[in-house]
Amino acid sequence: MADDNLYAPPSADLNRPANDGDFAITGPHLRGAGDGARWLLQAFAFFRDGWLQWLAATVILLVIYVVVQLIPFIGAIAMMFLGPVFSGGLMLGARAQEQGEDFQVGHLFAGFSTHSGGLLTLGALYLALQIVAWAVGLGVMFLFMGSAGVFGAMVSGDAGAAAAVSPVAAILGVLIIMAVLIPTAAAIWLAPPLVVLHGMPALEAMKMSLMGCLKNILAFLVYGLLALLLAFLATLPLMLGWLVLVPVIIISVYTAYRDIFSDTPAALGR
Repeated sequence: MADDNLYAPPSADLNRPANDGDFAITGPHLRGAGDGARWLLQAFAFFRDGWLQWLAATVILLVIYVVVQLIPFIGAIAMMFLGPVFSGGLMLGARAQEQGEDFQVGHLFAGFSTHSGGLLTLGALYLALQIVAWAVGLGVMFLFMGSAGVFGAMVSGDAGAAAAVSPVAAILGVLIIMAVLIPTAAAIWLAPPLVVLHGMPALEAMKMSLMGCLKNILAFLVYGLLALLLAFLATLPLMLGWLVLVPVIIISVYTAYRDIFSDTPAALGR
């Protein structure tokens, strides 16, 4: 007898990873600069198709982020560590949506039960690289502002000698931090879908993500500039535009990954 319970929960398997037979990795491919804009447009189409569920998932994620950030010191570390897990779940949702299914709020937590080990390893590697970047950068600042600055002041007897070194040290420290953070961001950007949808080991996924981003640096430059423009526009109406922009940026990770690592771009299945 058919189940006539209209209030039964959805029976879809939110944790079902994509079948490699549906999408085999053939990249990273080189895409044109204008494709950076296309990734955002495709992402908006995904959002528009299931805007209420994406909006709800985004609000829940932002609430989690704010609450966890309230925990001194541990909060920021925890979100860097868990970020790829949430991202992996949302990539499962985007993949389901592309295949003609509905994106559901529960996809936000699907990464905790699908390839969670790989996603947590991604988070650990990302956290470690962040710590290295800041430790080296701040260490350089201290070295030049502290040791060299004090030494210069002692030799010349001029207290201004120490202050004169500070801007140079600060710029050098920032450059070192950025030199590590930018490749780290590129390595983590496309890694969650590679792990959660293809079962790729975390380190290999980060290498593939870095290769994909470097190979398409012009497309990502256009993508980044458009994202900055959209961020400015989203801020104008009492920052309400961020409720659309945040999920679109999240989905654009999927559309970029789909375009760079397959022969065909992402398209909604309905």
